[in-house]
Amino acid sequence: MPTERFLHLGEEKQEKIMAAAVREFSAHPMEDISINRIIKDAGISRGSFYTYFRDKQDVLDHLIRTFRKREYETAKAYLVDHDFDVDALMLKSIGHYEEVFRRFGVCDLTHNTAIKKGVIQFMDSKPEEDELTREFCCWIWERIDRSRYRVKDMDIFRDVFLHLMMLIFMTAGRLIVYGEDRDRAMRRYYEMLDIIKKGLIIK
Repeated sequence: MPTERFLHLGEEKQEKIMAAAVREFSAHPMEDISINRIIKDAGISRGSFYTYFRDKQDVLDHLIRTFRKREYETAKAYLVDHDFDVDALMLKSIGHYEEVFRRFGVCDLTHNTAIKKGVIQFMDSKPEEDELTREFCCWIWERIDRSRYRVKDMDIFRDVFLHLMMLIFMTAGRLIVYGEDRDRAMRRYYEMLDIIKKGLIIK
């Protein structure tokens, strides 16, 4: 986590530093990340950097958390404005992550360990360790008709949510990383989603 000194910086200064970090992490694998390039791009001194963050891992963790917090707030606003149409949110999210992957496409996501680590952290984090995902799932859990499901445990609901997010990442990745035909990628998405919705029906 960043230090209190970083959090007390003006919003414009924080954004400038984090924008420089985004450019660095999206262009290089973790082992090649250069703090010197970040501070030069951000226009700060090396000494200042170490009063804000411990190391490059600290910066990456803050980037991931900030990005995810903004994503969840955007998702909440979308659901409120669209009568809690989760299917529409998922479809919109594919386009959103497609754009994110394209924006950071200067480095193949399959080889960029920095970005891969962020995705892995998101998928593998435990409920008690990941308050952002847990808070978002609680927010939805309180608004859905739970009488329609056998599931009574919110943490099980969270696990399903993470699988749906992986479905979105996979589809966006096929479009950008592998350049898959859009119709084929979306057909695959709907077919996988259909299995999730209906379950495995044995004749």
